[in-house]
Amino acid sequence: MNLGRRFKDYYNYSSLINPKNKMLIYRALLKHGYSNFKLEILEYCNPEKTIEREQYYLDHLKTEYNTLHIAGSTFGFKHTEETLAKFKGRKHSKQVIVKIREHLAKHNSSKEQRTKARKRMIKINERKGVSVEVFDLETKVTKIYDSILKASKAIGCVHRSILLAEKAFLDKGINRPIKKKYLVKVMRK
Repeated sequence: MNLGRRFKDYYNYSSLINPKNKMLIYRALLKHGYSNFKLEILEYCNPEKTIEREQYYLDHLKTEYNTLHIAGSTFGFKHTEETLAKFKGRKHSKQVIVKIREHLAKHNSSKEQRTKARKRMIKINERKGVSVEVFDLETKVTKIYDSILKASKAIGCVHRSILLAEKAFLDKGINRPIKKKYLVKVMRK
């Protein structure tokens, strides 16, 4: 929403070379020069629609420098070990906790919003190349699903069960059946 700040960030050399700024677009601007890039406004909209419209463009354009695929979210961003240590040590005030809860309640309040979020997550998993092989111990049939969510629905468990089964296999080499019936193997590219 703050175009002035965005322009300042992109066109200010000291901002680009700041070691704290590790965004791909900053490195690309420094490497290739401004003349090889174009900054244009695709659409003007009301502030309450910005996340929705940004998500539309993320879904429909092939973005090279946007490493995050969910508008308004840092899901998928990899923090440094130093930053993760800071996060673990911080304590939120009661006011901050209230604001976070209000934001989450508002953001996840409608069924439509939750449905859109699920669809975005499925697309992200498909782009990541996560598929799940499910072997039924009773019928001896193997099926492959193109996401953890689809596999969990097919075998009647929560997706977390599949993630825990994957973790047990990776950490301990144990392949425990889910619901005493299904062996799962998560295949990541």
